[in-house]
Amino acid sequence: MAEMITVTLVCFSQVRHHIGSHLLPIELPLGSTAGDAEADLRSRLPEHVRALPMRVAVNQEFAERSAVLQAGDEVVFMPPMQGG
Repeated sequence: MAEMITVTLVCFSQVRHHIGSHLLPIELPLGSTAGDAEADLRSRLPEHVRALPMRVAVNQEFAERSAVLQAGDEVVFMPPMQGG
């Protein structure tokens, strides 16, 4: 069995609304990337939200989707902001 790590996804705007929470802890295999975390998150969203472009940050710094995650990392996904 592959070793797993737990990271926390931080969600905003429409993503937060559909996830039902600002924070979402998930388990991923050791060696997973921010892109893997994004794929997990998008799989939980309805299609119209899944298609939104999102910026990604790891531990409060913008990151590439190829960034390898460590246990305890905070991965933030930012869809386009809504006005109002």
